Amino acid sequence: MICLTCGRENDQQAQICGFCGQKLTYGSAGATSTAPSVNMVRDQNEEPRYAGFWRRFLALFVDELILSAVALVFSTSYLLTIRSGPDMESVKVTALGSNIFSLLVHWLYFTLMESSPRQATLGKMAIGIIVTTGDGRRLSFLRANGRYFGKLLSALIFGIGFLMAGFTRKKQALHDMLADSLVICNVRILPGNEEKK
Repeated sequence: MICLTCGRENDQQAQICGFCGQKLTYGSAGATSTAPSVNMVRDQNEEPRYAGFWRRFLALFVDELILSAVALVFSTSYLLTIRSGPDMESVKVTALGSNIFSLLVHWLYFTLMESSPRQATLGKMAIGIIVTTGDGRRLSFLRANGRYFGKLLSALIFGIGFLMAGFTRKKQALHDMLADSLVICNVRILPGNEEKK
């Protein structure tokens, strides 16, 4: 049966989607999903475990290490251009192109991965947290963009927007509030719910 939340095919007897953890119900139209997908299985009345400041910080640290490695490749090409001794105009153009490319990679990394079916960047996956909308659904690409650019505001006010994740009830930073998003712990995956290879 097809899960209407993530669009993947499951066994005919499956009661829970083996890919996104969504409960499946069967009607005349086949399998349908009955609740928002948050990539975890929990009681409907149970509030999710929100990821606090330090978990989020650690995930961001891992992400920035990955992005720094990518930037290093392009910085190396820039340094090789300088060492070959071209004119100063070529050096400026290469530096500008490298900076623009790094910014694009950074933006696309966060927005595409957080709006993907995984709902997480590589750092978040490593720490076991995901990003959802306020009602537990996957972020759209548009909302992921709003969340990403909201981080600029969180940073502009001396980082206070990020620190808010340590003090708000749902562990939301300022950019989470602006985008109506949550960062939650992916706590209880049922056996057999792992992604099939």
